[in-house]
Amino acid sequence: MNDRLAIQMEDVSYEPILHNISISIAPSEKVAIIGQSGAGKTTLLRLLTGAYSPTSGSVTEVTRGRFTYIPQDLDASLNPALSVATIVTEPVAIAHGRAAARKAKTRAQELLAQLGLGAEFLTRKPAHLSGGQRQRVLVARALVARPQLVMMDEPFNGLDAPSRDI
Repeated sequence: MNDRLAIQMEDVSYEPILHNISISIAPSEKVAIIGQSGAGKTTLLRLLTGAYSPTSGSVTEVTRGRFTYIPQDLDASLNPALSVATIVTEPVAIAHGRAAARKAKTRAQELLAQLGLGAEFLTRKPAHLSGGQRQRVLVARALVARPQLVMMDEPFNGLDAPSRDI
């Protein structure tokens, strides 16, 4: 395994959908997996993240936990009881504690602003956001901890018209 790889998959199968898939992803590399509905794109991402175990083959994560995954189901991915600020800083709180999460709030505000969501969104709950706004909250949550690898399942699925220009 090359130390310059973020993740490597060798001869992976996940019956009955995927057969003998091999992929190597380097840090800073951008990879798009394109295919028809039902072709196994989401299954492949779940194998890469460790959510699924392959029927055969191996997946080796070199980033040692420094990756994040943005699923395609926006509604199931956002806790309706939490504010946007809490949702975005939650990964930092889980990994490093509440004190670190409080420090991450500034980064969360910066990320949300870069994604077109101002400070007024920090106190909103997911039910008060459009699909595109919820998608951008998930992107900010994924980036707040500065991961080495970001895996996104249908990243443009929920974007509304104004957010396509961001």
